[in-house]
Amino acid sequence: MKRLPHHPWRRRTPLSTVVGGLTCAALAFSAGCQSSKGGSSSESTESAEITLQVSHDGQSLLHKRKAKEALRAREALMQEAQETKGGQGATSDPEFLRIVAELSLLGGDVMRAREAARRKLKRDYNDIDAMNLLIRADLAEKKLRSARLLIDNALAIEPRNATTINLRGLVHYAEGKLVEARESWKLAQKYDPTHLPAMMNLAALYFQNKNVGLAGGLFEKVLSLKPDHLDARVGFALVRFTQGDKEQARGMLQQILDSHESSPLVLYNLAVVERDGFQNYAAALAHMESFVKNATQVQGARQSVERGLAQVQSLKAKIASLNQKLSDEELRSMARSPGGETGAESGSPTETAATSSPGEEVLDKDVQSLEDAIK
Repeated sequence: MKRLPHHPWRRRTPLSTVVGGLTCAALAFSAGCQSSKGGSSSESTESAEITLQVSHDGQSLLHKRKAKEALRAREALMQEAQETKGGQGATSDPEFLRIVAELSLLGGDVMRAREAARRKLKRDYNDIDAMNLLIRADLAEKKLRSARLLIDNALAIEPRNATTINLRGLVHYAEGKLVEARESWKLAQKYDPTHLPAMMNLAALYFQNKNVGLAGGLFEKVLSLKPDHLDARVGFALVRFTQGDKEQARGMLQQILDSHESSPLVLYNLAVVERDGFQNYAAALAHMESFVKNATQVQGARQSVERGLAQVQSLKAKIASLNQKLSDEELRSMARSPGGETGAESGSPTETAATSSPGEEVLDKDVQSLEDAIK
């Protein structure tokens, strides 16, 4: 086998240290993300359904604020390769092209990812890795027909490639063919029992459809192979929450947050648990506001940010309503107490309400400022 020429960028820029995993679909676990309207709180089940999607690598776009870092790393990598001896040869190296494509996908630059993958494929038309990169680019742009054709070609060459089969499951999922998606992810695990993306995608599918026992088993399996897998840790905590163990779920999420304090993935779900499990609306609001602040920095997370903004407004309205109710009860208590002031001297309940709760224009102003920040 022909040895690839040595280049300094190979040694100094390992992909794992720059990226730590790539994705082609936004993912956010939520305690109320079942496909039906079931959830932990009869009051807010609908709003708790921030979509639980599946991803290429089984990790969440919402905890990887690395799009800009990935693009900067890509440019530094290309500059370094150009400066090495025989720079043009370095930039045509298959491994170099793979890393450029991977970093471009993470950075949201699908055009550059596709270009690098095509250049890699031209060097070897049986290169399954290059085909999988092109499939991921198609998925990122929702070009499902093109993705299916590439998958058929790749599987004709290598029928048991777990990565390709996992990507086929993503195409089925995008088409709404959930049974076919499930079977693809099961098959990927059959051919590669350690394939984490297929495990996470299958766990996500089970969780969506309320098969929390099966989902929990898969999350545990992922953690046995990769104990620091963030999405699996969050997913397992949400399984515990769904099964009724609120205290343990909150403790697990808080422990994760201690080491991932700016993770939108954890912040959103901790807000949901505080709100639906403990009716701690102040804590939920604090976490949700932090979620919005951090999620605005995530490539492709606009829809999740918009849902978070809606949750912020809903929580503020809930807190204002509770404060109003408390004020009314205090007034009634004063009216009933011996020597308590009543009537015009203490102000009517209506007048108190007008001065004790924040106006709608304040809520709208807060939300508008957050929306402006993500435009």
